[in-house]
Amino acid sequence: MASSLNFSQLIRLVVVITISAEIASANPTFDRAAFLQLSAQQKEDIVLAFLADRDRILDNIDYKLHATTINIDVETRARRYLHDDEFVFRRKGSQLWTHVINYNWGDPKSVRVEYTTSWDGRAGKGLVPASYMHSSNAQGSILSRENITFSETQFNQLLGIRIRLPIRTPDQSSVIDWLRALPRSAYKVSVDLSSENGDECVKTSVDSQVRNSSNHWEFVQDGNRDFAIARFNYSYKSGATYIKNTVEAKHFQRVSGIWVPDDVLTLVGNSAAKEETETSYKLLSFDVGHLSPEDLDVRFSPGTRVVDRVRTIAYTVLPNGQYRLEPLAEKSAGVLHMPPHGELRTVPSIDESTKRQYVTTGLLTVAPSYAKGKWTNLRTIALICANLIVAGLIFLLWKKGRVIRAVPSNQEDRSP
Repeated sequence: MASSLNFSQLIRLVVVITISAEIASANPTFDRAAFLQLSAQQKEDIVLAFLADRDRILDNIDYKLHATTINIDVETRARRYLHDDEFVFRRKGSQLWTHVINYNWGDPKSVRVEYTTSWDGRAGKGLVPASYMHSSNAQGSILSRENITFSETQFNQLLGIRIRLPIRTPDQSSVIDWLRALPRSAYKVSVDLSSENGDECVKTSVDSQVRNSSNHWEFVQDGNRDFAIARFNYSYKSGATYIKNTVEAKHFQRVSGIWVPDDVLTLVGNSAAKEETETSYKLLSFDVGHLSPEDLDVRFSPGTRVVDRVRTIAYTVLPNGQYRLEPLAEKSAGVLHMPPHGELRTVPSIDESTKRQYVTTGLLTVAPSYAKGKWTNLRTIALICANLIVAGLIFLLWKKGRVIRAVPSNQEDRSP
């Protein structure tokens, strides 16, 4: 940032810290007059400073949420219940972990599926129990991209941990990293003061214009609650086409000296839908500073079949702590990765050298049905083999018929 003021100078301009013998922690009070004296660049810098401070104090957290989702008719405002969800979320530095329970639509007591996923900044792990896979094996996965659950859980947006972007990208982003990385040639950033329910707030707006389409982001930081994000809006407009998304904290509570939202409402709508979708998040618990790295790992128990897309291998975790390598097909690439046979198929550990034990061959393809995904590779092979067997039988019967017809008619008279 091209600013003449460093971080500490900006903080002294905007925040007055009062420390007494009875109070061991800082109690910041927003200085409106000092803020208005800042330049546009300095205002943006102070917003980044507030976001950085929130990111630091929320570096090690563990919370539980209950979410209820309904649809609202755009014209009549009639409400239609959809489903409930539960989330357990953990963060320690760049590590993220969540366990999700999705309930059946219309039935808040019947579980449809539950799963666990994590992200360590390099790879993501996922696990679905066997009971939800209709199989005797749980399904594990290792991917090079982050699961979108972390950004789709919009409660995280008010914590600044993840922003829900209109275009999903493999690399999700925190609010502060998103704001820092915006190319100023394509995005206009402005910072001003606003009043939200009687609270003095700092409002940051981000705008982009591409031909006749416009994108607008807006988030508000509450000056009375350590500049926590209290509201986050997104809107897209192109002619009569629009998308809108609002995330708003209805109430805050203080946990271990940190202001966190405990009642959050989101509303999503677009011009093509006759209903808007509302999700209400209720905070059930929030803990700070108790996590170790092991608390954010996804462990694959014996019997789990794991597809590792980072190493391009697959394996089953065995009860004796070893691993049985499995074939892995890459349909998009048209290849099949085959593990070794026999005893070599069982290995004591999984590491970077495991991939070298595989042999990659081309998949048998049948156009155009394969390209359309009508047949899987195994069904295609089975179909071809069945056709070859039938053709062989027809040939043998045809050949036998020719031999019978070639026997002289008086041969039967020579038999006893």
